[in-house]
Amino acid sequence: MFYYLQKNSLLDGEAVIILQSQSAIPNYKEIINQGELVEFEGDAIPAQWEYNEQEDWLYDIKDKPSSYHTLINKKWVVQDMAGFKKYCDKKIDTVKAEILEYGFDYEGHQQKCRDKDVAFLVSTVVGLQVAKNVLGIDKTVTWYFQDNHGEVMDLPKIATLMLYGSTFLQSVYDTESYFKTLETPKFISKEEFEAKRQEMHQLLVQGE
Repeated sequence: MFYYLQKNSLLDGEAVIILQSQSAIPNYKEIINQGELVEFEGDAIPAQWEYNEQEDWLYDIKDKPSSYHTLINKKWVVQDMAGFKKYCDKKIDTVKAEILEYGFDYEGHQQKCRDKDVAFLVSTVVGLQVAKNVLGIDKTVTWYFQDNHGEVMDLPKIATLMLYGSTFLQSVYDTESYFKTLETPKFISKEEFEAKRQEMHQLLVQGE
């Protein structure tokens, strides 16, 4: 649907529809009996919109990638690249922190990866190694996941968990580096970060 709105009203912060049509009206700028018109194509006028007078363009605020983007020839362009990179890096840091806070799923159970979780896992593995190598005792421990599920593990099992965790951590930091060193900064979503992290995880598992 094509909507034709009164320009002066848009400048005053109000969307006043003068005409609407299933197809574009080529000469709409010549229709001036109610003032200059602005064309908008879409299903409906956005609930939150902005009007760029210089570009003569009405758009949904959600379509603006960031505050560092400006419209040039009706395309979003970054002019402050240094500021935009800081903006993107901050988003990457936020997403990374969220993923590290959750941790990873291991055999159907959530394992957090906070510093205290990693430290406890490492100390448990070391303790079982000491028992085996120094005392000649094959001990087991009950390892509790975030859902309070307790799993009895011997040294090989808990060492496997630790290695999986270390691979997970490495994949997170590899993904952070990947996005932060892109030639053109990119504002990424948590889903994009996680998809790339899983890809990195697989490469690490395969030894690539």
